[in-house]
Amino acid sequence: MRYLSLDWINLSTTMNLILNTLAVLQRNLSFVNVRTPEYLNLLSGRDVLIIATGKSVPKFFDEIVALKERTNAVVFGMNDVTRYLTVDYHCFTNQKRFDNYHHYVGVESTLLLSPSIPKRKAKPLFGDRIKWLSFQNRRRDTFSIKDGVIQSDCRSSAVLLIAVAHLMGARHIYVCGLDGYGSKASEHDRLVDQENYKYLRLIDEYLAGVQPKCSFKIVTPTVFEKFYMSICKAGR
Repeated sequence: MRYLSLDWINLSTTMNLILNTLAVLQRNLSFVNVRTPEYLNLLSGRDVLIIATGKSVPKFFDEIVALKERTNAVVFGMNDVTRYLTVDYHCFTNQKRFDNYHHYVGVESTLLLSPSIPKRKAKPLFGDRIKWLSFQNRRRDTFSIKDGVIQSDCRSSAVLLIAVAHLMGARHIYVCGLDGYGSKASEHDRLVDQENYKYLRLIDEYLAGVQPKCSFKIVTPTVFEKFYMSICKAGR
C-alpha cells in the first residue's frame, strides 16, 4: 500500500488554504463597488411583510395570509419560504443558499441578490428580474446608511430586509418567522440571537431618528420580545 508523503500532505493543505483565502478575497472584492441602489423609494407608502424561515410561519399561515390581505402588503421572502406563500421579492444573501434554493423562486418574483452572488450564475437564470442589494459585508456595533448603502450585513437576511424595506419607502414593516433560538440553544445559536437583537435594536433606533412614521414589528412568536406585536393586532 502506498502512503502519501508528508510533503504532499503539507502541499495539499497549503493549496486548500490558498484557495479558501482567494474565495474570501473574491467575495469581499464583490462589495467594493457597491453603489446607491435602484430600489430607493420604489414602494413609497406601502406596507411590507417579510417572511423569514422560522417554524412559526407554517403554524401561523392563516393569520399571515389574513395580515397580507388586510394591509395589501408587498411580500419579501428568502430561501424556500415560497413553500408557504408567494412573494413579490425573493432574497438571497449568499451563494450557498442561492445554489440550494433558487428553484423556489416564483415566476413573477423579483430577486434581491447580494453582490457576492456571481452575475454569471444569476443572470442566465433570472435575467432582468434581479435587483442587487447595496450593503457592506461586515459586522459593526453601529447601524448607518450612506447614499442608500447599508453599512453592515445586519447578520441575517430577515433583519437586512427591514433596512431594505425602509430604503424602498415602506410605511409599516411586519416580520414573520424571525423566531430566534432562545435560552436552550447551543452557544453558536445564542450568539446568533445576540447579533440579531443588536441589529434589530440599532435599526429601531435609527428609524426613530430618521423616519419616525416608519416602524417594524415581529408579529409571530419570537425571543425578541421588545419588537413583538400580536399578528391579530397588526395592520389594524
